[in-house]
Amino acid sequence: FNHGDAIHVGSGTATPPVLILGGTEDTLTIKGNSSNDTYFIGVGAINGGTEYGTLKMCDGVTITGATGNNYFGGAVTVAGGGMFEMKGGTIEKCGIDGGSVCFGGGVAVINGGEFTVGPDANNQGNSCIETNNGQVTINGGTFSSEAAYNGKYYVLNVTQTQGGTGFITVTGGTFINYNPATGDDALGGSFVAKGYSVVEQTTDGTTTYTVVKGVAVTSAQNFDQAIQEAIDNGSNTIYAASTLTLSSNVDGQGVTIEGPSSITLSDNAQISNMTFANNPSGVAVDVAGSGITLEKVTVDAAVLKGVNVGKNATVTIKESNFNNRGYGVYSNGGSTTIEDCTFDKNLTYAYNGSGSLIAKKCNFNGWMSGWSLSGEFEECTFNYGDKWYPAAVCYGTTTFTNCTFGKHGYPLLDQSGNISQNKISGTTYGYDYSVSCGAKDITITFTNCHYSDGTSFNTDVFKRQLGDGKQDPASVTIDGITYTDMEIFQINKE
Repeated sequence: FNHGDAIHVGSGTATPPVLILGGTEDTLTIKGNSSNDTYFIGVGAINGGTEYGTLKMCDGVTITGATGNNYFGGAVTVAGGGMFEMKGGTIEKCGIDGGSVCFGGGVAVINGGEFTVGPDANNQGNSCIETNNGQVTINGGTFSSEAAYNGKYYVLNVTQTQGGTGFITVTGGTFINYNPATGDDALGGSFVAKGYSVVEQTTDGTTTYTVVKGVAVTSAQNFDQAIQEAIDNGSNTIYAASTLTLSSNVDGQGVTIEGPSSITLSDNAQISNMTFANNPSGVAVDVAGSGITLEKVTVDAAVLKGVNVGKNATVTIKESNFNNRGYGVYSNGGSTTIEDCTFDKNLTYAYNGSGSLIAKKCNFNGWMSGWSLSGEFEECTFNYGDKWYPAAVCYGTTTFTNCTFGKHGYPLLDQSGNISQNKISGTTYGYDYSVSCGAKDITITFTNCHYSDGTSFNTDVFKRQLGDGKQDPASVTIDGITYTDMEIFQINKE
């Protein structure tokens, strides 16, 4: 395309047009050429008057080589009445004297995509996103300018010509060699919205600035201060930009911890009233010392391991909820006590690993196994989950006292010892809860336990050689009656 009327989205009619670029598996490249015409893609009243229109850009779309003069030289120009929504795609190498994306009196919402702008004819830097009277909101994406102007990269810019009143608000995204918290070069201030902060990282001479929700923290010394700041600014969120090792008592006051790094707890640390969420590192809390307490914490969202217990660590977890997608608690050999906690149906393993486990008044849903040293369960409830079969596989001597096991009329194993196809309607793993054994010579004891449907408690609760529990225990005791012949627990094969 040449510039000028290459693409124009706008109309004065009662039904404004909407143009969607991309949104399928196909790719679309829109390539401009050098010219001094006014605009390349225009949205709204580019030529004056009253016009309305919306342009939406998605993944798979590339706009490149759109050049022109003034601030109409960018890839997309949004004038009054125009709306630009970008969810993905790439805008690159656009602009001679203008920006990669520039806005007149229109509105833009950018949720993703990649933006680069090349230098002008004098090899000086351009603005990647530029506005004079427009309103720009950036929630995501990557933004850069290939060249500096007077030593500064003008990635975001508000022009002050002719009394411009435009503004830019940033709640997400990554900016190369430019900190959006520094705001406009002439107006100052900050483009970063209240309740958000910037994480700075330098690699091979290039500095990136990523905008995140909450208060970014890189040092444990600043943790308490960050909690108060997060509460004061209303975000109630802390972003752990690096691994934080806590050794004192910390009351989170209800804040949420996010970020790429975990929280490590050393000897005698106590944390309470926090939610751990959206942590791609795989671990929310690393328990690395002894005498550690977690109270009233929630592990949520994309976390593989909620609490990771070290080999020689000791931890007590009270009144907490585990809603993450992998392991609620994973032990590498330490000692774990869990009281009044709930493990959601979304977990693959409520508990897994080795070490010793004491659980009181807990609600376990789905599969759990381990506690190779010993396991003690008191007043706990066991029921099916949504991610794996409902069973507790014991690897150490285990006692169940005053516990309730879910019974729904669907045995986990069929007459041939295979996983049954019976299921509660709409629930993949809605079987009766079972206990099995994963190590030789251990004992398993049930005292005053119950089924959830009120039927009489019996030997059905124990299943021989279930899942990874392929070993026979030395004995199984149910309300004072001890069984040493494991044939009684064998599935009745025809």
